[in-house]
Amino acid sequence: MKKIIASALILTVATGSMMALDCQRTIKAISAKEVKVEITINKDDVAGFARLSELIPEGSEIKYAKAEGGTFDIQSNKLKFIWLVLPKKGVVTVTYIVKTESLKQGDYAISGKFSYVDGEKTENFDIAPSLFNINSKGVAGKVNKIIFSQLLGPKSVVVYRLQLIATKDILPQDYFSKNFKISEAVNVEKESGMNKYLIGQYQSPEEASANQDMLSKSGYQGAVVVAYYNNKPITLSEAKNLEGKK
Repeated sequence: MKKIIASALILTVATGSMMALDCQRTIKAISAKEVKVEITINKDDVAGFARLSELIPEGSEIKYAKAEGGTFDIQSNKLKFIWLVLPKKGVVTVTYIVKTESLKQGDYAISGKFSYVDGEKTENFDIAPSLFNINSKGVAGKVNKIIFSQLLGPKSVVVYRLQLIATKDILPQDYFSKNFKISEAVNVEKESGMNKYLIGQYQSPEEASANQDMLSKSGYQGAVVVAYYNNKPITLSEAKNLEGKK
């Protein structure tokens, strides 16, 4: 049976009005020794030069690659897709096939980074790792419906979120949906060596607290309200001061 593993990066950026950039990676076993990786980029109004870099496990080999409207470059276990100008259509797809026959049994990950040029500034964002397993029968995995990502809010606006947990460990992609029935998209953000798992994007601490109470009543007690400004974490006191200056 063919297995699918999905991982995603959801970015929310703002230049006057809200727009969303979404990158989702799906891994599908097409044989016992090969996986097909597909990345869909819902780019909204992002245009111009862009680059998508993927890092596959050492010892594996890229057999095939294709980028809509772009080119690609393969260097050992690194794959780069490059667009001098992103296609005009809203969704861009890249595909590649990885040969896994040289890999020993165990767990492996494919990670990546998406970057694009905005005026004179280059924006760089990590795409959360997609995990797969090699066992005695070949490639194995399971469907992961939960979305893991790095979530960025609009600049110059205070945004509130719920932090589920902060840990050095990379949790399974279905950890919160399986153990706590949390159906919302779970976003992971790396900071100071820790993986912060967050949900939501709220306009006020009251709205965040209301959702915190709902989580608590449904069985998850560990969520805390956190604040972000200019895509950086700030204290709730700092958030209150910034809100007061509006």
